[in-house]
Amino acid sequence: VVKSSFPVELEDSSDSCALSGLEPCAFEGLPQGKTTMVYPGGETRCIKGDDFAFQVVPGDNDKLIISFQGGGACWDKASTEIGACTSTAFPDPALGIFDVSNDKNPYKDYTSIHVMYCSRDLHAGNVTRDYADSSGNPIVQVGYSNTLATLDWAKENMASTLSSFVLTGQSAGSLGTQVWAEPILGMFEYEAAAVMPDSYMGVFPDGAQEFLIPDYGMCTNPYISSDLVALCTAGKITVQKVFDHGMKAYPNVAWANINSKYDAVQMAFYSGIAATLRMLPLYLTEAEFNNAMNTILKTYNENKNYVSYVVTSTMHTYTELPIVFTA
Repeated sequence: VVKSSFPVELEDSSDSCALSGLEPCAFEGLPQGKTTMVYPGGETRCIKGDDFAFQVVPGDNDKLIISFQGGGACWDKASTEIGACTSTAFPDPALGIFDVSNDKNPYKDYTSIHVMYCSRDLHAGNVTRDYADSSGNPIVQVGYSNTLATLDWAKENMASTLSSFVLTGQSAGSLGTQVWAEPILGMFEYEAAAVMPDSYMGVFPDGAQEFLIPDYGMCTNPYISSDLVALCTAGKITVQKVFDHGMKAYPNVAWANINSKYDAVQMAFYSGIAATLRMLPLYLTEAEFNNAMNTILKTYNENKNYVSYVVTSTMHTYTELPIVFTA
């Protein structure tokens, strides 16, 4: 089964709340077990100027899942014009680990906060591009500001010490999870925590990450440790170095990846990046992709607090499926 990297946009019947000096959109006032889209304003925005929002589904105040929504990525004018990613904020469906009606779901009673993905920059960009989209809209990617606004609300509204804390994300949101995990773990107090990115190991053409990450403006993120910033400004940073750094910084946190051996969507994005950046090879066979993934896993497996769940499949993303907790 091959699924799109884009979230399914359903008919939106959710509540909404706009943050302001007079309206805090307080946790206690949001409907339990139902979606509220919170619009923080300020420096947040979607890539083409639409309003950014994050999604809150209240459950227990001391159990929290923060999820980074997926939806492709745009890294240059060509990828932006062909629509290689989402550009508006809409809520995730209540499926898989977010299904509050399924008694078999171990996360049924958790509050989930979803960082909507309309910045197209792996949730971490901070850059104004020197080009516009086909309609003339200026391209501004501020996933950093969008994520930070979401985290500020979460810190203000959730219990001061969480009994259980989970970080996850699908597809491009998986990469966002890997980039943000270490800073987020330092922002919250918790008794137990786990980091569980779903379906993006970060198999890129050689040299692509070292170019793309600084190009997104990620080197300016003040929450990333100074040694990683130094690697970033030197053009030597990769998602793998960031994720591994987090594992070592938080040895008492459980870290994991969920991924298919032959993920067709990841392989397609590999080719798209290789083509637009003019890098070789232009595509990978299933065996080549799996070998590259295993090279990454070899490094991660050196950490005693890490485990991987690798499925013999071409499927893309799992956490929206009940098989995550029923298989």
